[in-house]
Amino acid sequence: TQRHGDCASEMVLPTFTRWWLYLSLPIVLWDASFVLLRPFSFSASLWFPYQTYISVDKRYGDMEDSFVITQSIANVIEVCLAYLALIAHRRKSRLSLILALVSCVMTWSKTAIYLGDEFVSHMKFTSHNNASNLLFLYIIPSSFWLVCPLICTVQTAHQLLERGTTVSSATRKKQ
Repeated sequence: TQRHGDCASEMVLPTFTRWWLYLSLPIVLWDASFVLLRPFSFSASLWFPYQTYISVDKRYGDMEDSFVITQSIANVIEVCLAYLALIAHRRKSRLSLILALVSCVMTWSKTAIYLGDEFVSHMKFTSHNNASNLLFLYIIPSSFWLVCPLICTVQTAHQLLERGTTVSSATRKKQ
C-alpha cells in the first residue's frame, strides 16, 4: 500500500498548466513592470509594444488610474506564486498543485475584473477603438488570459481532488 506522501508521480503539474506557467510568468512580470515603472517605461525600448497598446487601452497610459497599479501589484504576487509552483513541481511536491491553482485563479479573476470594469464603465478606456483594433488588440488577447488560466484551474483542482480521494480511500481501507 502507498502512504500519503509516496505518490511522487501524482504530484506533478499537468502539462498544459506547466507550460502556461512557464509562458505566462515572464509576460505577466513584463506587464507589471511596465505599469509599475511608468513614466520611465513609456520611452524605454524594453516596452516598445506598449506604445501601441496604450493607444488601444488608455488605462495603461493613465498615470492617475489606481486600478491598473493595484492590478499590477497583484501581478507580482501571481508571478511569485507561479514561480514557487514551478519550483515545487521540480521537487515533486503536492504544494505545486496548490500554488498553481491559486496563481491561475488569480490570473483569471484579475482578468475578469479588469474586463468587467471596462464593460461596466461603458468601455471608458477602449471605446475609441475601431472594431478591428478592439477585436484583435484587446478582446482576443484578453481572452487568452481567461481561457488558459481556467483550463489550468480545472486541471489542477481535478488533480488535487483526485489525489485527495485516493488518499482518503487508502486511509479508510487501513481502518
